[in-house]
Amino acid sequence: RALSTYFTPAAYGGGRERGLQQWTAAIAPWLEAWRSESRSLLGMPTFGIGREHQERLQKLAKAQIDLQQQEAAYNGLMLKTGQRAYAIFEKKLAERDAPGKQLTTARALFDVWIEAAEEAYAEMALSPEFRDAYGARVNAQMRLRQSVQGEVEQMSAMLGMPTRSDLDAAFRKIADLERALRTLRDQVDDAGQRQRCLAHQQSSHRHHLPIAARHLSRPS
Repeated sequence: RALSTYFTPAAYGGGRERGLQQWTAAIAPWLEAWRSESRSLLGMPTFGIGREHQERLQKLAKAQIDLQQQEAAYNGLMLKTGQRAYAIFEKKLAERDAPGKQLTTARALFDVWIEAAEEAYAEMALSPEFRDAYGARVNAQMRLRQSVQGEVEQMSAMLGMPTRSDLDAAFRKIADLERALRTLRDQVDDAGQRQRCLAHQQSSHRHHLPIAARHLSRPS
C-alpha cells in the first residue's frame, strides 16, 4: 500500500502540535502577568550608594525580559509555519492519491515533507510580520549583549583586569602605529629612490662633460 495512507498530519504529529499549542495558550496569561509584575518592579527608582549599579542591573533585567517577549513572538510565528507546513503536506499527499502518483518509498515521502516545509517557511519569511518579529528579536539580542558586556567590563575593572574597551583601545593604537610606520617607510623609500636618481643624473653629467668640452675646442 502507498505510504501516504499511513502518514497524515493527524497521525504524524497533529495531536502533539495541538497539545503544545494548548499548553502555550494556557501558560501565556501567567507569563504575561509575571512579565508585567517584573517590569513594574524594575521601574522603581534607585537610591543609595549603589544606585548606579542597581540601574545597570535593572537595565540588564529589562533587556532579558524584552528578549523573552521577542523570542515568544518569533516562536509563535514558527509555530504558525509548522501548522502551515502540515496543511501543505496534507494537500500534497492528497494530490498523490491518484493511481500512478502514490508514494511507495520513505525517501519520496520525506521529499514531499521537505517541499511542504520549505514552501511554508518561504511564505512566512517573505511576510512583513516575520520581518518585524525577526528584526525585533535581533535588536533585543543586541541590547542584551550590550548590557551583559557592560556588566562584564564593570566586574573586570573592579578586579583590575583588562576590559574589552581597554583591548579595543590597544588594538586601535597598534593599528595606528602600524599605519604610521608604513607611511614613514614609504616616505623613506621614496626619498632614497629620488636620491639615487639624482646621484645617477650627476654621474652621467660628469661623464659627458669632457666629451662636450673636446667638441667645443676643435678648430672649425
